[in-house]
Amino acid sequence: MASALPSWLMQRYAKFLEKFDGDWFDASDAAKILEDSDQNLTNVVLSELRKKGWLVTELNPEDNRKRLYRLKSPSAVIREMAASPREERPAVFEPLELNQIYCGDCLDLMKRIPSDSVHLAVTSPPYNVGIAYDNHKDTLSYDEYLDWLKEVWAETKRVLVSGGRFALNIAPTGINDFKPVHHDFASQLRDLGMIFRTEIIWYKQTMLKRTAWGSWKSPANPHIIPSWEYVLVFSKDKWRLDGDPKNADVTKEEFMKFSDGMWYIPPETQRNGHPAPFPEELIYRLIKFYTYRGNTVLDMFGGSGTVAAVATKTGRNFMHMDLSKEYCKTADRRVNEAKGALKQTKLLLATA
Repeated sequence: MASALPSWLMQRYAKFLEKFDGDWFDASDAAKILEDSDQNLTNVVLSELRKKGWLVTELNPEDNRKRLYRLKSPSAVIREMAASPREERPAVFEPLELNQIYCGDCLDLMKRIPSDSVHLAVTSPPYNVGIAYDNHKDTLSYDEYLDWLKEVWAETKRVLVSGGRFALNIAPTGINDFKPVHHDFASQLRDLGMIFRTEIIWYKQTMLKRTAWGSWKSPANPHIIPSWEYVLVFSKDKWRLDGDPKNADVTKEEFMKFSDGMWYIPPETQRNGHPAPFPEELIYRLIKFYTYRGNTVLDMFGGSGTVAAVATKTGRNFMHMDLSKEYCKTADRRVNEAKGALKQTKLLLATA
């Protein structure tokens, strides 16, 4: 049965429909329409249209190593959606409110965020290396992992305002089975049309307890262990984020320091029950450097609530979501503590 398409996919469907209508076509034909020379975006689009039920496929009778595709007509798709059981129809949800902790699946929750409403998304997705999260299987196959997060990136782009930023914290994973996940994520986001602004090196210096040297004191098979992670920064549509200059609150000293792309920030020591929390300093820099006061900041893998807490402390709105009820309870506590500290500061200033 067919299901509704996100806006980025509907745009590609419309291009194909205008060219092919009900005719069969192959991936190279589709790539020409999308002006996609390496066919990466094309493969994503064709796969998603098939999953959503808007396209049928069969083996090419002239070359069974390749496939042919044909679009379903809009009227056929509408009939399928109308005929589907009521419980399978897309639900209509109330939009999410600002400054709230939401516990649930991020893809379900993000669909409730209005388009063009978030100024900065900051997150670090599960790394898929078997970390013991409270309520997440961190051992998907690599293809499943990429496919899942590709959907999250598409929703992220949709909810960002024009000029909005996405700061994605990620690191290469594994030694024996090295996965350049930062490259793969960057390729996915560029295929979605996001502008790759920069990459920040978050130097953590976590080498003190290192034991995995590989071939000790030998060139036979020595191991490089990353003492850093990346923060990949993207923009939607354009480089500039519009806003009132009066609401820019990054100081001269902060701006000069933060614009150096090597950030030495030790890992967080107060874990708040989470195996891999953000240090507050990392989030503080991203929020102050990339947003205005009053902007909205989203963390779709919010964990123990560092982004929500720092957004509160710096006068931004937040949207926090996580699958774990325990992490959401911790996030709620941290946000309330941040609100209490702000009230106390205002009281002291008023009585000074």
